[in-house]
Parts: sequence; structure tokens; C-alpha cells
Amino acid sequence: IIGYVLITFPYLLLRVLITGAFGVPQGGQYFFPTDTFLMRLYTMSYGYLGYFRMLIWPAALRLYYGQDFIITKTTLTLAVAAALLLVIGIVILGIWQIKRNPIIAFAILFFFVASSIASNILVPTGHLIAERVIYLASLSICLLAATGLYSLYQKGFKKVTIGLSILLSLMLLGRTYFRNIDFQNDFSLNSSVVKISPDNLPANFALGIYYESQEQLDKAEFYFKKSMEISPRYGAVYAILGNIYIKQGRYDEAVAFLDQQIAITPTNALPYIALGRLYSIKQDYVKSVEAYYQAARYAVPHAKLENELALALLNANSLKEAQEHFRKSIFLDPTFSEAMVNLAKVLQKQNKFDQAQEFINRALELSPNDADAYTLYGVSLLAKNDLCGAKSYLLRALTINRQSSEAHYQLGLVYAQMNFFNGARIELQTALSLNPRLVEAKEKLSLITQKSLTKVDVVKCPD
Repeated sequence: IIGYVLITFPYLLLRVLITGAFGVPQGGQYFFPTDTFLMRLYTMSYGYLGYFRMLIWPAALRLYYGQDFIITKTTLTLAVAAALLLVIGIVILGIWQIKRNPIIAFAILFFFVASSIASNILVPTGHLIAERVIYLASLSICLLAATGLYSLYQKGFKKVTIGLSILLSLMLLGRTYFRNIDFQNDFSLNSSVVKISPDNLPANFALGIYYESQEQLDKAEFYFKKSMEISPRYGAVYAILGNIYIKQGRYDEAVAFLDQQIAITPTNALPYIALGRLYSIKQDYVKSVEAYYQAARYAVPHAKLENELALALLNANSLKEAQEHFRKSIFLDPTFSEAMVNLAKVLQKQNKFDQAQEFINRALELSPNDADAYTLYGVSLLAKNDLCGAKSYLLRALTINRQSSEAHYQLGLVYAQMNFFNGARIELQTALSLNPRLVEAKEKLSLITQKSLTKVDVVKCPD
């Protein structure tokens, strides 16, 4: 008893310090958060039957044991009573064997002592049952098996004992080998769970996350929808599906799912972030800004979120507010070069070229191959009428990223001022082909066509 107390109290103290709660950890989806002692006792009578099965026949092992494995027991039914009697009977057997056969007594009682702290009976732990809970306690079944084989050997059944020992060892070796295959990575582990338990919620959700990360969006959609079927109010599955539909251009479906997520969890930032991105794609920047502000209200301060909000404000032509949030983004992450480049864009629009140059230089120190930073450097030099310098930086930007419509557009402006109208026309047309919404490029093209009718000398740059 003293040993049990010496182990239990430090464990419970560490648990409180780490999880922030004596019983069920704060936040998340857990078992037994408000269940009574009797409900936990009734349910865990079945839980211990699950543990016995793991020890005696570890065939269908899984990572998650949830309501698809054991449904919460609220009343004392005949089946619950039978399970309770079996568990209590095994405990009594262990006590009865203390003087008769101490090894058997120790093996039985050690199992219950080792598993009791995380059994949900003393305090709710937040999980139903788990393989990890009986790693130490599994020594009991090994000790019982060894005792039985030794007794058989002593009675003269030497060959039978050796044969059974070899058979058990081979079976356990094979099970261990195939279980290790399951544990190769998250994908193999969750796939093994779904094979055994197709309606296992965490495993289906985890597979959806995996396939989304691999850009296999059809498979991701299947597993996320499966998760919704199992538990319609589970986690942020609606927001994640909304993001998938945005990637696929299925905007109306995305809005429906994101609104549903907001209805379920109004203070979850994820659906608002997704709506902000969706409305930015649709160029409805007023709604985009509204959605991002809601996201910022509920989310933990985050540099990338502040950057996205600021971009929406920039596109909505709210330069003062955009500058404020870009600065906040940089404050949250002083190494976030993208926010520095975006802030430089705002400052250039406000004709604050010297301030803009400071952030361009900082961005290039952090990201020497940032095409957008070189583009802005070229814009800054163009504003100072340094045409050759601007041309050099814009060409460098295009060396890094040939698909930058802004770099092609700005280079077209530089060529136009250098009176190199053919080059200007090519760059502006390229910018338009990359970004058909670039209205300014269309306007400049018509002006260049008129100017090209007048013969002027081309400005040449030194080699």
C-alpha cells in the first residue's frame, strides 16, 4: 500500500501540472468529463474486459478506443453486472492466492494496481482505454504464463512445455512484427485502425488530414465526410472541408460548410480565415476584411493571420489599417519577410520610398531570393528615375520568378520610359496574360502604341 501511495501521488501531481486538471484535461474531446462515479465504474467494467482481451489475444489492436468499441454505460444492466462480477471475481482470486500461491497473487494484483491510476475509476483520465495503460501491467500475463509453463514442466511434461513456449514466442514475435509495421508512420497506423474499425472517428479524421497534406483532395474529402457522418459536430471538419472546396473552386459549397462550422463553434477562428481567403479570391474585399477581423478576434495572435488581414485591407485600399496590421505581423514574427515586402508595398503607395526601402533591405537579408522584394526594389529605383538600376533589379526578379505579373508590368513601365517600346509592349502583354485583371497594363499598352508612332532615341544602360 505504501508503495502504491508513493507512486500514485507524484503521478497525480504531475498530471495536474501538465494537463491543468485533476481529472479530464481541459479542452478537447474526451471521455467521462462530467460522468458520475457509477457511470465510470459501469463503463470501465467493459473496459477491463477489453484489457483482458488485449493481453490474452492481442489480434485486433487499435490506436483509438472510443464509442465504437464501448458505449458509455449509464445503468446497471445484467450484462454490466456480469462484467463487474467477473472483474471483482478476478481481484478476489488474487487476494485468495496471497498465501496459497504468492506468484499468482502478485501477478493478478499487480495488473490491477498498475492500471488503477489510469482506469477512470479513481479519477476520470479523459480516455476510455488505451494500450499504453497496460504496458507495465502486461508483465502480469507474462508472469502467469511463465508460472503455468513452469508448473507443467515440473509435472514431467517437458516436451509439451518447450513446444508451447516456442509456439507462444513465435506467435508474439509475429504479432510484434506486424504491429511494428502499423507504427511505421501516422498514415499506416490510422489505416490499420480503419481496417479494424471503419467507424473510428479520430482515425478517419487523421486520414483526411494526411490526404489533404498530400493534395489528394478527393480522398481527403471522403474521410472528412466519413468523420461528419460518425460525429456531425466533430472538431473543425466543416472548416477543413470548406478549405478543400475553396482549393477546388467550389465556392458555394465552401460557404455552406464554413457557415455550418460557425454555427457549431462560433468562436473558432478557422472558418473565418477560410471565408476571408474565399472572399479575397472573389475580390469581395469588404467581406474578406470582415471575416479576417472576426478570425483575429478569436484566434491567438499570429503573424500570418495579421499578414492576410493586412493584404485584404490593402486590396480594399485601406492603406492606413493595412500598414498597422503588417507592422503587427512583423512584431509577432521579426523574421517574417513576406510581411516586410507587403508593408513596403503599402509605404510605396503612400510615396514613403525611404521607409519602404528599409523593409525591402530587411526582407532581402532574410530571403535573398525573394522575387517580390527585388520587384519593389526596382519600383523604388524607378520612382527615383534610376531606369537602369530599376531594369537590373526587375530582371533579377524575373530570373527568380518568370511568372511574376507585377515584375513584368513594372519592367514594361521601365522600358516605356527608356523609349524601348517594343520591349515595353512584350512585358505588358506578358503581365496581362499572367494576370488578366491587371487593368493598368491594358491602359499602358494603349499609351505605348501611341508613343511608338513617334521616333525617339532609346535610353541605353552601361554594361
